[in-house]
Amino acid sequence: GAYSVWPIATIDAADLLAASDFEERYRLTFRDALVVVAARKSHATLLLSEHLRPFRPIAGLDVRNPFA
Repeated sequence: GAYSVWPIATIDAADLLAASDFEERYRLTFRDALVVVAARKSHATLLLSEHLRPFRPIAGLDVRNPFA
């Protein structure tokens, strides 16, 4: 399918610790913090999310709401 060309970011123990740090530092849910970790691990520069506040860079990622 169309999604098969997208890289898969696997999460390890160090990533869980990083997500915990992002959860506290940026006041995110743990789930959203894991999304940020996976995006950074995949070398993303843009994160589309309806859950995170747009126009607020998080860990070097430009966050935008795709529905705004």
